[in-house]
Amino acid sequence: MTKKEVETTAKPVETTVKNNEKNNNKKKRNKAIVPMPKKSGKLYTEKNIGSFKEVINRFYTVTNATTIKESDMPIKQALNKEFKITGNNKKPQILIYHTHSMEDFSNTTKDEDTTIIGVGNRLAQILREQFGYNVIHDKTKYDIVNGKLDRHEAYTQSKAGVK
Repeated sequence: MTKKEVETTAKPVETTVKNNEKNNNKKKRNKAIVPMPKKSGKLYTEKNIGSFKEVINRFYTVTNATTIKESDMPIKQALNKEFKITGNNKKPQILIYHTHSMEDFSNTTKDEDTTIIGVGNRLAQILREQFGYNVIHDKTKYDIVNGKLDRHEAYTQSKAGVK
């Protein structure tokens, strides 16, 4: 090999190594790293949770346009159940869907990652990569009806997808 052949052969190899390093660094930057939640605050039990009305007033916002009955949300029964899920499950564990998929933010671009679906993409990535959950991310545009934005039917439309 001549000196020129060695130089031209070496450059692509160096470039490949540099590109691999860049790709590895990019993967590291994109890797979902979220601190594990810490238990803090008050632990609620059947004895100190309070009445259904107190729970609703303390933890939820229920508008006048809707109602909720105690039979819809049996709080005392829920306190005695284990709701913990573990990762590495073959069956779907978490469903992410967007009734209003076309909602965006003030700095949104044409890139889907800057919309509410992008938020869902990132959440799904974190749940899969860091916690090992089996996640379904439904990106169906339920707020598009006959090719036009129609938020009025979004909840009704999404019901079928969730089922």
